[in-house]
This record gives sequence, structure tokens and C-alpha cells, in this order.
Amino acid sequence: FMRRASSLVGLPFDLTPGGLMADSGGFVLPMHRRVGSRVGRSSRIDTKDRKAGRRGRMSLNRRRFVTLVFVLAAAATLRIVAYLSLWYPGDETIRATSESWLKLMFSRSGVSFGTGRAIKFATDVRIDAGDAILTTKPGSVVQGKISQRPRWEKGKDLNVTAVAEIHLRDALEKNCFFRVRDDAPVVTLWDDGVVHEYELNGGVAKASDFGGGTAGDGSRGHDSPQKRLNVESLACSHFRCMSYASWSRLSEGRTPTPPPVTKDSQSGNVLLINSATTLKMLSEYHRPLLNHQAYAESHGYGYVLALVKPSDLQGRSGKFAKHLALGAQLAKQRSLGGGWDYRRGSSSRGDTQWDDTGGVGADATTPPPPPPTSFQSVCHMDLDAWFATWARFSTYGDRWGAEKDLLFGDAGQIWLNTGLLCARPSQWAVAFFTRVVNAAFSGVAPEDTEGVETERRLGRPVGADFDSGTLTGGSGAVTVEVTGREGTSSVDSRKYIYGFQRDQPAVWHVLAQTWATENGVPYKAQACDVWHRACNPVENPIECWHWCHWDALQRWGGSASPQNKESIHPSETRGKWTGGLAGSVHLLARVQLAPRFDAPAKDVDDFFAPKRAESKSTIQKITQQTPPMHRMCLRSCRSVLSRVGMGLCGAVSGGAAFCFPKDVDKMSLCDGAGCLKQMAVKGGGWIKHTGHQHWRDTLPSCVPVTEDEVARERADPKKACA
Repeated sequence: FMRRASSLVGLPFDLTPGGLMADSGGFVLPMHRRVGSRVGRSSRIDTKDRKAGRRGRMSLNRRRFVTLVFVLAAAATLRIVAYLSLWYPGDETIRATSESWLKLMFSRSGVSFGTGRAIKFATDVRIDAGDAILTTKPGSVVQGKISQRPRWEKGKDLNVTAVAEIHLRDALEKNCFFRVRDDAPVVTLWDDGVVHEYELNGGVAKASDFGGGTAGDGSRGHDSPQKRLNVESLACSHFRCMSYASWSRLSEGRTPTPPPVTKDSQSGNVLLINSATTLKMLSEYHRPLLNHQAYAESHGYGYVLALVKPSDLQGRSGKFAKHLALGAQLAKQRSLGGGWDYRRGSSSRGDTQWDDTGGVGADATTPPPPPPTSFQSVCHMDLDAWFATWARFSTYGDRWGAEKDLLFGDAGQIWLNTGLLCARPSQWAVAFFTRVVNAAFSGVAPEDTEGVETERRLGRPVGADFDSGTLTGGSGAVTVEVTGREGTSSVDSRKYIYGFQRDQPAVWHVLAQTWATENGVPYKAQACDVWHRACNPVENPIECWHWCHWDALQRWGGSASPQNKESIHPSETRGKWTGGLAGSVHLLARVQLAPRFDAPAKDVDDFFAPKRAESKSTIQKITQQTPPMHRMCLRSCRSVLSRVGMGLCGAVSGGAAFCFPKDVDKMSLCDGAGCLKQMAVKGGGWIKHTGHQHWRDTLPSCVPVTEDEVARERADPKKACA
């Protein structure tokens, strides 16, 4: 048979018995087997070499991969470090995340993602440097001493109209004037015929131009030496700015006169107000007062300094002085015939109807000309704010919707800031400020746990019906032990209304109640879980806004409450929470927001362009040339990277003061110079507002006081600094 050729491989050619196939004495393996064994050994060696080569190549590739990963990680780390070194967090960060697609809102007590999920921490997380910040310079005095527990007896509410009738009666108002001197840090008061010159702490006043003896503690009397000058000893509360000519003739005994007032476009006559509860409050604000005075005179606006007597607040926090002053001025303007109300009645009568204070002319489609002595736009500014441009109020006031009673400037915070607040002298606005000064945080002392639990269940203060002013639902006297600055004492928990320490949570509370009634916002008030713990803080009420206000607004579906649908202006029942504060407030009743710094285009258009006759190019030009109405110092002056370093230093050293900057705000870590630099970006603002905690360094000397200085300050924020 035939063999395969392959089977013959290795056979010898000599097949004889003595040939190669022979082997004396043993079995002889075929040649191909022996050759094959050598081939096998060679193959194994080659295999080992190949495996070694592969291992070498794998080791090289692995080293290259590890090197690449290391390089990428190093690059990413450097990128993150660079990012953290350029990231200055602050209120704008919280605003941005809360208005993003995540709807992420966070505060010290937890985080929430819109209405979908909320995570509350077991303990509050510290978000400021606290007591680690060393203060070597005294801070400025704000609103005098704020009571730790402001309270007043139930049933004894303040009425801003009654306050106006007392302090703004014609005979007294015509004899109350002031002027801030530009040649010395002195405020001259004409107090119902008596001249006082109050020396501010910023310097030493010149000798009085008006004669008289020297009064103690920074004041000079025209008629005779007097004891310590304070607001309680003054006959007047609301001082109108006198003209320079009147001031220069005071030595002649003539009654001063105010500068002339001129109408500002559709905004009408404009009145600016500052307020204080102590004269000492004015000590660091010489230049802001000069700034406000010069701005008002140059545009023909009225200007009032309200020195609100603490006794007039009747137990309320000094923070409410501005609301009492603003409400009283609005009530006064209405008494002069200058208050005109946008009609929210039946739509069959039209959407642009006006009522005067006497009900005459209710069918008019436009308001008749107001009396020349009244004001149609009234704005209050805090003393730590100043005009950073000389733009007229009508730049914003003419865009103020006729159906809105209040105008805020969106400062970029997550909430509404009352450092700049404008109002029309409408019936609703007067009632609003009455409600604000009487806003009740609680109807029981905090130690009354049963009462607190009842309020949480009812969603209102225990023991008072605030619409009728009568006491209801009380359970009799409940005595609790209260510990305060003066020690421990027993009080009747249900006898008093306990007010807010800060005014902003009170304003939010009254607005939220309004929006609940007129727009159907599901506001819980005292039924909010964190109300009694978080809504009456001494500072930074972020928890209250997060859980009691922001959360309620997130849940707003846009429908009015059924019992009020017929009485609401049609535009106020449309829409729902848009995720953005400005856009949503625009849809809510009573309030309008001027757009913030770096506002989205829609917010700008909502304010400047709705139903306007101007062309798109004209609107664009206006918005490009118009700074934000209210600019604040909101960002941290230290980057995240810097703050991480401070945190590590503080953790290692036990919170030593040398790890942190001194004389800065403990939240933003900004001093006055840092705030000025921050607010100078991209055109600044109509007013700049720093917060009193930044008035420890050079800032008081940096405020411009004339139009020329304002122009120079826009180019260099430290141009006017001493």
C-alpha cells in the first residue's frame, strides 16, 4: 500500500541490516522521532522567548498606560486647582444652582432638588468663618440696639397712617429740616425752630456758623447748652432737606425752605428717604449722606432723613424703622391727594382704571395730574448704599408696571433685599407697611413648647386674629421662665406678640401671605417645619428662605385661590414658578423686580421691553447703557482654594485667628476695598450697597459725593478713597 509522504520523513536511505537502522542490542527509535524531539525542545524555547517578549511588551504598555493616567490625573488636578483658585463662591452661586435644571438649593441644614427630593442634615453645617475672624476696628452702628426678643402686647398694633398724622402734620412738617455739610462731617438740624449741629465721628466740625452754646456728645445747640442730643429729645421725626441758600441764612433766624421739586417723566415727583433710630448711626455715613443729598438736588427730587424714635416702634426691632418711615410718608402723600390706586376690580371696567383717595374719577383710564406738593414714587435707601451713577430714577421707574405697588432692584441674591425699596402711595402699599411693622413671628414665647406646637399645627400665631385685631383661640395665661440679658424672669407667654429681629423675613412673610391669597402660592407660614428655629435669626436667614419660601414658590402651580379669583387682576393668575426668581416674581401680584447684574436676556426683556412702543434696537441700546438698579457685594473675596487652605490651617491649629484675614465679613471674607473692586465690574450699578459689616476700613472715604466723582469712580473704584 502507499504511505503518505509525510510518514517517510526521517527514514534512512541505507536499509541494510548493518545500516543505520541497526542497533546492537536495543530498540531503535525512528529517525523522525529523534529529530522531532530536538524540534520540540527548540519550540519550547521559542515559546518561552515569545512569552517573555509579550510580557516585556505588556510591561512596557502598562508603564506607558500608567504614565498616561498619571499625566492626565496631574493635568486634571492642576485644572481643578486652577479652577478653584479662580472660583469665588457666594450668593450668586446659590442663585445659579437653584435656577439651573437641577433646581439645587442648599443651606446649612440641607439640600433640595426642586420639589423632587430634600435631604436634611442631622446638624447644621457651618458656612462662615464664625468667631475665627479677628476684628480690630469697631464696626458701624446700625439701627441702634436690636432687641433680642422684640415684642408688644396683643391688640396694640401700630398704624402708619396714625403715625403720619402725628409726625407729618402740616404745622410740624413745615418746620423740620436738615442739611449735611460738605465742608465738615456735620449734620445741621432745624428742629421746629431750634438749630442743632451734630458732629459725626468721622472728624471735628468747624465752629458753628449759627452761634449758641456747645452741647455735649457731638451736638451744638443754637439757643442754649443742652444735655445729650438724641432722637427722643427732638420735636421732629421726618426732616426735609433744606436748600443750600436756606442753610446759609439760618443765622438770620429764617425758616428754611426745600429745594424745588420737578417731575421725573412718568415716575412723577420722586422722594428719597434715609432712616435711623440713633444719631450715632449717622457717624460713619457722612459721604453717603452727601451723595444722596447731591443726587436728589441735581434731579429735583425730595429728600427726607427720618430719625425714628425708638418709642414710636413700641417694642419692635430697630430694623423696622425704615418701614414705619416709608409707610408714614406714603400715608402722607395720600392725604395730600397724590395717592392713586390701580383698580383690580371687574375686568368689564377695564384693566387700567385708577381710583383716587376719595373715590372720585374711578372710571378714568389715566390718573389726573397729582398735586404739585405730593410724591408719586417714594424710595427708601439704606445708609450703606450710594448712587454710583447719576442716571435718573425714571430709567427704572418708567418701566415700573402700573399694576405693581412695590419695586425692588434684583441684587442677585436668592431673596428680595430691602436695602432699596420703592413704593407707590396706594392704599394697598400703606396697608402693606402697616402689616410689615406688625408682622408676628409668634404669639408665644419660644419656651412655651405647647404653644409652639399649636402654631405649627395651625399655621398662624396663637391667640390673635390679625384681620380683626381681636384675640381668638387663646388657652389662657401660660407662665414660662424666660432667660435674657437681664437674667431669668417669669412672663405670660400668651400676652405678647413676638416680632422679627430682622425686617427682611417679615417682608417675605407678608408678601408670601399676599401671594398665597392672590396667586395661590402654597405658603405654610408658622406651619413650616423650620419656622420657629430658622425664621427669626440675628443674621443670614437662609434656612428660612430655603425651606419656608423657596420651597413654597417651587410648588406654585400658577392658579389663584378659589375664593379670590374674581378680585385678582387677570395677568396675575397666569403662569407658574419658572425656576427663576425674577421671572416668577414678574408673574406674581404687587411686586416688580428690576433686572440684576448679568441677568438673563428674558429677565431684562420682561422689565424693559414688555408692550413698549420702542423698537428692538432702541430697547437693546437702553439695556446696554443701563446698569443694574441694585448692585451688592455678594461674592467671596477669597477663592475656594484659599478657603480650603484656611480650613486646613484652622483644623490643625484649632481655629487660630492667624489662619483667617481680620476685619472682614465672616461670610464673604471681604473688606471694604474688596467689595468696591467686586462691584466695579461691568458698569457697576445705579446704587451700590455693601452691607454695614464692610465699613471697617477705607470704604467710608471712598463714596463719591458729586456727579464728577461718580464718573471718576466708575473708572477707578478707589479714586475717591482717602
